[in-house]
Amino acid sequence: MPKKDYETNLDHNNIVYLKRQELEARYQVTKTTIYSWIKTRGYPAPIHFGANLVRWNSAQVDAWEAEKQEAA
Repeated sequence: MPKKDYETNLDHNNIVYLKRQELEARYQVTKTTIYSWIKTRGYPAPIHFGANLVRWNSAQVDAWEAEKQEAA
């Protein structure tokens, strides 16, 4: 395996997937607010792992937060 591909795979192994309930607690908001942010504020969309299983990529969430802090 080329070194570049190996390093890319290492980065993907560190991804944490967050539950909606974890995001609700993190921001002290409701489910409705999170989905509203997705539509209006560019919040990362959830990743669907099944019919009733969605999670958010923590790296994307962190990047969104950093972007908002830079804009402020």
